[in-house]
Amino acid sequence: MLFSCLKSEFLSVFNGNELILAIIIANWMGLTGFGAYLGRLINQPKIETSFFTFSLLYLSILPFLSIFLLYFLKNLLFPIGSSISVVQIFTYSLILLAPYCLLSGFLFIAYSVEFSNIISGNKIAHAYGLESVGSIIGGLAFGFFVSYMLDTFKALGILFSCSCFITLYFRTNKNFNISTIGIAIITVLIPAICFLFNTDKVYKKFIFPSQEILKSCESPYGSIVETRCGKQINVFGNGFLLFCSDNSIHDEEMVHYAMIQHKDPKNILLISGGTPGIFKEIMKYKIDKIIYAEINPEIIGILQKYGAFSENTKVTITKRDARQYIRTTHEKFDVVLVNLPPPDNFQINRYYSVEFLKMLKAKLNQDGIVKFNLPSTINYVSDEAGEVNTILYNTLKHEFRNVIIVPGEFNYFLASDAKLSININDLILEKHIETEYVNQNYLDDKDILARSSYIMTRLGNSGLINSDFLPVSYFKQIIFQLSQFNSNYAFVIIFLLVVLIFIAIKMNTITLGIFIAGFTASSVEILVLFSYQVFFGYVYLATGLFFAIFMAGLSIGSLFNSKGIFKNETHNFLIYQLGIALMSLFYLIYIIIFRLWYNAIIIHFISFAIVFFVGLLMGKLFSSATKMQNDNLTTISANTYGFELIGSAMGAILISTIMLPLLGFIIVSIILCSVNVLCVANIFIRKYLIKGK
Repeated sequence: MLFSCLKSEFLSVFNGNELILAIIIANWMGLTGFGAYLGRLINQPKIETSFFTFSLLYLSILPFLSIFLLYFLKNLLFPIGSSISVVQIFTYSLILLAPYCLLSGFLFIAYSVEFSNIISGNKIAHAYGLESVGSIIGGLAFGFFVSYMLDTFKALGILFSCSCFITLYFRTNKNFNISTIGIAIITVLIPAICFLFNTDKVYKKFIFPSQEILKSCESPYGSIVETRCGKQINVFGNGFLLFCSDNSIHDEEMVHYAMIQHKDPKNILLISGGTPGIFKEIMKYKIDKIIYAEINPEIIGILQKYGAFSENTKVTITKRDARQYIRTTHEKFDVVLVNLPPPDNFQINRYYSVEFLKMLKAKLNQDGIVKFNLPSTINYVSDEAGEVNTILYNTLKHEFRNVIIVPGEFNYFLASDAKLSININDLILEKHIETEYVNQNYLDDKDILARSSYIMTRLGNSGLINSDFLPVSYFKQIIFQLSQFNSNYAFVIIFLLVVLIFIAIKMNTITLGIFIAGFTASSVEILVLFSYQVFFGYVYLATGLFFAIFMAGLSIGSLFNSKGIFKNETHNFLIYQLGIALMSLFYLIYIIIFRLWYNAIIIHFISFAIVFFVGLLMGKLFSSATKMQNDNLTTISANTYGFELIGSAMGAILISTIMLPLLGFIIVSIILCSVNVLCVANIFIRKYLIKGK
């Protein structure tokens, strides 16, 4: 649960997408794995109970410190409004997570060794299973209860209180002293402070120092913060500005560049990004209906509060994922306004894919028009920005005969099989639309044409088309974001190389297998999560459930593995690793089938089954690995747990940020299967052919 709390706060501060999430997960797992490896330093035959109780107490205090520093230092280290580079996020999160994660990993080794000593046997796998059970309870509690009922500090206050009660319980057989009384006081005091004061608004004030925080909450689709600065209302999702009020330039451009292209628009589909101003601009046309697709109920509530559509009988709200709505609706549309951020994460990328355009085109009336927008390149188009724009242009061109780019606050892409015109002022005058900005007083058609032509000349010849399972737009968007910084990324590369060299030096065939299995397990979990997001569009809500299912498999595999398939534990290890390879291959079959045949119930069932069985095999593999090593319990526990977590960290960051965007889902699943087969072959050759056993 602590990870879920910290993860949501880091994503809010760093405008989180999969890249940021991958960095946080990788730092979390990597630091915990390194802390576990440091557990090799434990050499006492018996550890005092006071060490465990007070360590647990310190562990429950550290998240408060990490989150406070996260918010307090953010605007001190990074100027307000400035973008933060990946290297800075990597370093900042690494430092803030280090105290908690290192201690957490170290304590697991201490607990598992002491647990084994009490039982008088190698019970490392059982300790691993019990830790997984705790993760299941925490993940489900946060995902389906705590995140909706309590803010982060209140949740941490409850966890801190539980840790204090455990500490007091183990001290009941001792005389009361000052430390015991102190623990009893803070058991009540700290949770009371968290509940009596609105701590959420207090620490988020560090991020929005000149704004009044009106609302801060966790929604099923991310954190939402509503602020007021003067008369302007701002709404942020995961730290990203979703929209603000009283921005007539934005509202008019978002609507009129597309709407004036149609002779008589009647049915309009607006996908997200609705503001009171946008609905006002759409109503300047003689329309019959506006369908507003917005999946997040918190956003709809905020818009209703400011009168965006509450009294407009022509607006129909669908609280569904837009792709799911388009897939099932019988409505036909004249104009579709896609008011979404650029495709810098998998959730948004699915709206920029050729699969989505095919669905969209099937719901258009004759001469229907669609509009997309990307960040403006009105004055200069870099090579990276040119590639991002080229891919969207190619993808639109794949489905529509005519595509034009209208420059403005954004690059507005208009696509239709009907004729399109860049002469904005002529069309506005022809339709007698009254506007404050989009008119001849502020815009010049010749200038618009010149800027549009410049952008068109900067489009490349790559021919790349964006798709759901080969998300090249997402990858190019990441490269575009990275190109905006002059940071030296050699730091991250050198860091990763040092970690890999360290691992290579320390690993034997067994720990190599654990490392590869950890890499594959986290990778397959990410693959399934992102595939689920492609199909249904709301992985944020499902993450807790997937995590719990994976941990359920992990706990069952490690707790109930007293007897393997074979008497020879090496044979069991090889079979379990081959099983993980086969699950990677099964994921490939799963993707291919459901790209051709869609069934929501079966997709849910198979997604959960894949995650469960990967966790089950991982738990069994971990248990076998602890039995195969001939060393003291501390070293076995540190090596096995440490390398498994470091492998998981590498999988999380490499799959999310490089392999998936560059290679696509299918190629990545083949690679995962192959590396596990190679690992099995390596163990088999070394164990049975070279040594002749």
